[in-house]
Amino acid sequence: MGDDGPGLNAMLDLGYEIMISPDALYMTEKVAAYLDRMSPTLHGDQKTQQTNPMINRILKMEGIHVNRIPWNALTCLDA
Repeated sequence: MGDDGPGLNAMLDLGYEIMISPDALYMTEKVAAYLDRMSPTLHGDQKTQQTNPMINRILKMEGIHVNRIPWNALTCLDA
């Protein structure tokens, strides 16, 4: 991961024995982006829904802005 481009699915150690992997991490701009798929086994899972706000708070304390984009908000346009 370079300082000027996104780290895609890069591992980030938050301490507290918490490792995260945002879909895109821009360290220079201090932005983490997640594409949240709401299926029951991913971000729709109750444990994940409880963990995500904690991760957001820790990132905010580190000065990193979090963008969470629901997968169903993305659309593909035909040419």
